[in-house]
Parts: sequence; C-alpha cells; structure tokens
Amino acid sequence: MARMDAQASHPRKHSLRFANKSPLTLRADSDNVASRIYRPLRELRREVYVMGGARESGRHAAKRTPAPGPIRWAGVVFVLVALTLASAAQGSDWPQWRGPNRDGRAVAGELPAELPAALHQLWKVRVGGGQSSPIVVGDRVFIHARQGENEVVLALSALTGEEHWRHSYSVSYEPRNAAIQYGPGPKSTMLAEGDSVYSFGIRERLLALDADTGKVRWERTFEDLYEAPYPVWGTASSPLIEGNLLIVPIGTTGNEEQGDEGALVAYDKTTGEEVWRVDGPPAYASPMAFDHGGVRQIVTLDDVSFFGVGATDGDPLWSVDFTTAFQQNTPTTIRYDGNFILSGYQWGTAAIKVEPPGEANGDWSVSEVWKTTDAELYMDSPVLVGDHLYFRSNKRAGTFVCLDPATGEIVWQGPGRWAAYASVIAVDDRLLVLTDEAELKVIAADPSGYRELASWEVADSTTWAHVALSGSRVYVKDEEHLAAFDLASTRVTEAGDLPAGTTTASADVAAGSKEDTEAVKVAVRAMLKAMAAGDMDLMWTYLGEDFRSYSGADKDVFRDYLGSTAGSETPSDEIVVEWDNGTAKVTGTRWITSTGLDFGLEMLVNKRDGRWLVTWMDFDSRRIHGQE
Repeated sequence: MARMDAQASHPRKHSLRFANKSPLTLRADSDNVASRIYRPLRELRREVYVMGGARESGRHAAKRTPAPGPIRWAGVVFVLVALTLASAAQGSDWPQWRGPNRDGRAVAGELPAELPAALHQLWKVRVGGGQSSPIVVGDRVFIHARQGENEVVLALSALTGEEHWRHSYSVSYEPRNAAIQYGPGPKSTMLAEGDSVYSFGIRERLLALDADTGKVRWERTFEDLYEAPYPVWGTASSPLIEGNLLIVPIGTTGNEEQGDEGALVAYDKTTGEEVWRVDGPPAYASPMAFDHGGVRQIVTLDDVSFFGVGATDGDPLWSVDFTTAFQQNTPTTIRYDGNFILSGYQWGTAAIKVEPPGEANGDWSVSEVWKTTDAELYMDSPVLVGDHLYFRSNKRAGTFVCLDPATGEIVWQGPGRWAAYASVIAVDDRLLVLTDEAELKVIAADPSGYRELASWEVADSTTWAHVALSGSRVYVKDEEHLAAFDLASTRVTEAGDLPAGTTTASADVAAGSKEDTEAVKVAVRAMLKAMAAGDMDLMWTYLGEDFRSYSGADKDVFRDYLGSTAGSETPSDEIVVEWDNGTAKVTGTRWITSTGLDFGLEMLVNKRDGRWLVTWMDFDSRRIHGQE
C-alpha cells in the first residue's frame, strides 16, 4: 500500500485546504503516485454555514452542530432496522440517480430467465431534450427535460405515458465547445422522497415540488452569487437526500471573470433553508453517503478534489486533490472492502483507503491501495457484483471491462470501440446495459469472460440518459422521447454469445504490412497539414463517415467545437502506428490550439472504400508536447 506524500498545492482556491501542509495531488499528468499524502482536515481553512447562525469566519465564528459522538450499539441497531424497512418500502421503485441506493443495483429489478427476442414497447412519448434520467415511484414516472427555451418537469403515468402534470420555467443556456453535441440539458437526474420530488436544472435551479400536483414547495437559485451558475460543461450532479438534508454542489467554473468557486451545500429538504456548506468549485459527480470510520459522511468529487465531510454538519474530515483532463470529475464513487473506488478521464482507476484518526483530535489518513491506467471511467460509473467491478472503460475507444477491486487487475475486456457511454444496472448475476447508440444489452456479470446474452435497439437517436428499471419495465430516454419497455416474455433470444475482443474492422482489410503503415502515415500527415493550415474542408475529407471523437461526437458536431488551429506539421518519423486486426492505432502526432496549447493526439485509422481514413480521435493531455 502506497503512503501518499505531499505535492505542490493546486493553484485554485478551495476551502478544503489547510495552511501548513501542501495537499495530495492526484492528477492526470502525475506518474509518481507513491509519493503523496493526505491533508489533515483539522487544520483546514474552511467556511461552514449553520442553519440559524452566522458564517464561521475569523473571530466571529458561529456555533455549529457538534460532530458525531461515539457510536452506540442501540443506535446502530435502530439505523439498520430503519434502513431495512426503507429498502422494503421502496419495492421496485427507481427513485433517484442510479437507483434506490445510488449504486446501480436494482433492489427489486426483474430480468426474466428467458430473454425475449424482441422487446415489447408499452408506450413512447415526446418529452423534450436533455440527458436527465427518468425516475419511477409507484405508478408515476418523473422526467426533467427541455422544451424550446424552457426546462420542464413532467409527471407521467408509468403504465401509459399519459401526462399528469408539468412545471415549466424559462432557462437561457448555451453549451460550450465540446458540450455542444449534448445540447442545453438538463443533465441532473431528479430525486423522489416522501411526497416530494426534487429537480436541479442546468443553471442550478433547485426545486422541491409536490409529487402529486407539481406545486412548487420551495425553490433556490444562485444567479445572485454566480454570473454563470454552472460548471464549465453544465450542471450534471444529481441531488442526494441524507436524513432531512438535500445536498447538492453549486457554483461556477471556467468563468474567466469570476474564477472557479462554489460549495457543497445542504438544505433542509422540507423548507429549503440552508443548513451547512463547504467551499469548493463544483464538478459533475453525484454525492454519496457512507458510514465510514465510525462517522456518517458525504463523499464526492468537486472540481479539484475527492473528499469526505460530516453528513449532519458539513465538518470536513479528509480530502485529496484530484484533477482530470479538461475539468471532468464525473464518476460516482462506490466502496469495496472499505476502500473507495476513484477514477477519471485520462487518469486511470484506483482504490483509496481512508482511515479515521488513531487518537482524539488526530488526523484521518488517506492512502492508495492500488492504481491502474489500463482502465478508466469517463462519464460512466461502475457497478459492483460480488467481488468484481463492471463498467465501460474509456480505453480502446470504449470497451466493457471486468475489474478485480481488490488488486486493480483487469479480469477481462469486451470488444473495442464498443460505446462512447454506457449506463449499467446490476440485477443479480446479470447486467442491464444501455449504450449511447441506443443498444440495450444484457451481459453476464461473470468474471470468467465477456458474454453478451441479448441485445435490442431501443431508439432512433442517441441515449445518453441513464437507463431506469422498475420490476421488469425498462425506461429509456433518447434525445427527445421517453419510452417504456417490458422485458417479461416467454420468447427466447436467438442471439448467441459474442466472443471477447470482437472488432468492427472489415475482414478483407490486409493490414499491418509496411506498405499499409506508410499509407496510414501519409493520410494522417495530410490531415494534420490541413489542420495546421486551418483548411477544415480539406481536413474533413480524411475523416470516415463513421468517425467519432473521444466523447462520441460525429463529424458535424466535432467540426463545430474543434475551432481554429495553428502550428506545425508532424514529421512522419515521429508517427507511431500499431495494428489491431485491421485497425491502425496512431500516436506521436500533435494538435496545437489557437490559444497555443500543444496536445498529443491519438487516433484510429481504418480502410474505407480503398482509402485510409481517421475513424476516431482523442486529445491526450498527458502528452502535452515538451512535458511528457
């Protein structure tokens, strides 16, 4: 187990930071992960707001809720009983982000033993744009979407799709750069609890609504605090309810005038009154609650760190700096054998051990159990089945993997170029998986190998919203519609198991010869020359019609946010070509932005109608030229 030693402080201001020691840095461009250390939280300069009190600052510190005391067994028994009853009461509901326990497991989901050859669609209705996932409570489905210039919360019949009520409000929002392809949201998933539902808009409008009527119970907006109240790629974190608190991250990033600032804030779920806050710029991960080290705590990512705070009072407990390429801290953490699973774009995946102080007023310790760069989460989140993790890794242009969370070993990988995103629900020993290309799959949660048990096409457009499951009914949100399907059927699929490593490369491509390698280099160099000259029309002729960027963008969308380029051509002798069953993987090339950033490029090249064309591309921020 690696002890984590200090690195230089991250330049951004963050309230979970202490004065006398430099913070742990877990960054995409860091290689020496064994030389890092946690930050003692009792020395942190922080601001905690307490309901009914003033800000704790300097000499005028507010009284705050006392930290949790020693655990009493009677309390533990009471909590366990309450959790058991709550779980039973939930039944087959899918009431929030990633299901009843926010871990991607279906408590009462039903996958029939015999999977149908074709899905039975119960209904399909137009609800509007966005990537917010549907939630299901009883006979109602709730969805947050965008219709024209408005965000709208809809309550629909789970049986028929009929609209019961709607709440609509105007929202002005323009996505930036790479986020253009996903549209103006909303992205956060709603939450249902008791007789209320809660939504969190693209500009951080937080609403509590009567679940039966749609009447607004309370509302919070942050336009007075932040000029642009959302992180750079748009608000995507989904609210968490813990006890009587509703917890969300708020703030702004990527704002040149205001800078990066914000907070993780807890509100009284009934009144909307603020209870506590801990400063830190927002990211996209959804917070989780754990009993850990004898303390109930909220664990999540903000834009610059992975941290835990006391659930009742927001008291900072521990924190480590964590940054990923292009400010994309997104995955929802889970825990295995007492260790938190931490992962991010171009960073890899790690198990992080967090241990409580060994003595009164001591410091929490944080250490790295293992780390691998062979698999990484991007916008996806993992599920745990038994002693194995299953998720879409961003490696190999998107592949499904099984990982041993005790060691970090990749147990198996499915086909490459499999999907740009996948939401996963674990149902006993099988996985219900929805890819961004509207393929709904059932995959065996089996460490012996990748086995695809069934696959159905469920939409005519992309599906970036997380799939929802209630009983045997599956709810799928595509670009504009919400559809319900019933998996219960006696018809058996005729599709056989797909072998691991299946490729989309054409079988008739004679790849790997010296002539092929040189032809690929010529094509890539010509495309880069067009890029450097700013001739986008010419560059476009070197991209295949099946081109997808690292985030799944097609040719047209990719062009919208690529922007102007500058720089030099890449000499052919610097280009490295590796072959994988007909596909050329190309590295060693460069892309220089109009602002002077000099990135390494990775791309895949395939033969299409006799020409070598680029079919996939990624900007590798770990290989910024001159800083390898």
